[in-house]
Amino acid sequence: IESLAGPGRSLRPYETPDLTAVEAWLADNEVLDPEGPGEMFESLAKRGLFRRFGLRRLRRP
Repeated sequence: IESLAGPGRSLRPYETPDLTAVEAWLADNEVLDPEGPGEMFESLAKRGLFRRFGLRRLRRP
C-alpha cells in the first residue's frame, strides 16, 4: 500500500491520543454526546448529565 502512495495528500494511520482521567470519564459516561439529532444544538444544561440528575438551572418567573 505504501508503494502506491504518490506525491501530495495521502491517508495515514490514526494514532489514538492519550486521555486524561477527566477526558476518559467524559467519554465513558457519554456526558457530551447528544441522545438524538435534535439535541446536538441544545445547550449542555438541557441535555446529558444535567438533565439526568436534575441539575438544571432554575428559571426565574
